[in-house]
Amino acid sequence: MSRKVTIECKSCKKEVEVTQSSKFKRKYCDPCSAKNKKEWKEWEKNRWKLTVDDCEDDD
Repeated sequence: MSRKVTIECKSCKKEVEVTQSSKFKRKYCDPCSAKNKKEWKEWEKNRWKLTVDDCEDDD
C-alpha cells in the first residue's frame, strides 16, 4: 500500500512530498532518485574497467 508522505531529501535537503510504500522508507525526492539511478547504471556499466590502482588506500 502506497501513501503520500513529506520527507527531507538527503541529497538536495528540500522538503518534498513523495509516494512511499509501507515496506521501504524514501530518502530522496523523485528528481534526485532518478539522477542517482542514472549514475548507478553508468557506474555499473563501466565497473569492469576499475583497477586496484583506482581504489583509495586507508593507511
